[in-house]
Amino acid sequence: MLYHSEVLDRQTGELVRVCNGEWVTVTELGKAHGLGPRQVRQVLRKLGWVYSPNSSRSAYRLCPDANEAGLGKHIVKSKSGRPFDVISPLGQERFALHLSAALAKIASKETSAVMEARAALNAFKEERGKALKRKQQWETRMEVSWLRHFRKRLSQDEMAAVLRISKQLVSHHVRALEASRLKWEQRREAQQALWQKPLSEDQ
Repeated sequence: MLYHSEVLDRQTGELVRVCNGEWVTVTELGKAHGLGPRQVRQVLRKLGWVYSPNSSRSAYRLCPDANEAGLGKHIVKSKSGRPFDVISPLGQERFALHLSAALAKIASKETSAVMEARAALNAFKEERGKALKRKQQWETRMEVSWLRHFRKRLSQDEMAAVLRISKQLVSHHVRALEASRLKWEQRREAQQALWQKPLSEDQ
């Protein structure tokens, strides 16, 4: 995606359209380096380029500091109606320069439990897809729920590492799952109480 800007030509006094180079989306940046959507955002978080403006969402936004440094730009209004980020040529160079070190830092903090849980989750999703004869799109909450059920000893930090998302996002989904569980238990108890209620003599 080519971006242009207009600069003032001091000799003619006219505005001249100048090409700022090829800018890419975060997902395109990841693909160029063999990284998936979550993994590239995990690297960007490690580099301090992005932050989560809302812990209840998985979206990350380019930090103001990164924007001011010329590493990228946050597009608020797009044709699709959804905001997104693009990385500048300078940002792409810096990303490539620091990628190996960032990946090494991320890998150094991954325990055997994290790696085993990720492999187990991926294997389960693959088997599930084969059983359904189609690739199933797993939402983050579904993945958190699976980890809580099948890998109960994992901490929220470890679950975040497994899914390559922030701990804040994991905490949000854990709270939502707990709220759903409590609501279901309350409904079940109310139904059981209704079934056990003795019939009146008139009935």
